[in-house]
Amino acid sequence: MNTIVISDPQPQLLIELVRKRPGWNIVPVVDEVPELVIADPTWVFLDWQSSAGLGVEIIKRLRLLVSAAPVQFYLILSSDQAREYGDLLKATNIQMILAPLDVSRLLACVDSDPLPNNLDASRFSLGELFVDVRAYLVKVGGQMVSLSPTEFQLLVYFLRCRGRAISRAELVLAVMRNGREVQERSIDVWVSRLKRSLKGHGVVLPLRSVKGIGYVMDE
Repeated sequence: MNTIVISDPQPQLLIELVRKRPGWNIVPVVDEVPELVIADPTWVFLDWQSSAGLGVEIIKRLRLLVSAAPVQFYLILSSDQAREYGDLLKATNIQMILAPLDVSRLLACVDSDPLPNNLDASRFSLGELFVDVRAYLVKVGGQMVSLSPTEFQLLVYFLRCRGRAISRAELVLAVMRNGREVQERSIDVWVSRLKRSLKGHGVVLPLRSVKGIGYVMDE
């Protein structure tokens, strides 16, 4: 079942969406952020014009979850905002859509932009390394490995995005620490800690830096 999170939705939009997709879990967000538990493929539509503060909080909460299901974010922007933030969003996996949002455009986003299958994976193997996302478990050769929450989230994100260059800006959005965003300048420090933690157990991650961009974990 698909989950659709929409900030400040118009009542008519919700009525039409429920009528056209009765099996979907639709979560309207107005005034305050509800408790969000992601267990299904989820699309999040954030109206940046009317609820920028709510949008930031929603992104933070969902990024805190190393979820068992993929999440795709869409920012609903005015033409001016799209021009201002377009380049920044290209460095992340957050999409943008021009306001106003209606049911036809929402359905087009969901139907034509399916979530990547690799983000739906909850278990990964890399040589002797085994990671179970749902169980928050890391093993090397059957032995438990202790990682900090930030190291664990980094490792899972790199494994989910193998073969693709990931910018530091994207990692800032993907990795959270104690409910706060990791600063871009500290990403390199956390990557070094992750590599050092695993190297102590005999695992050398196929991770390399890409000048001017960020990192890529080779296939």
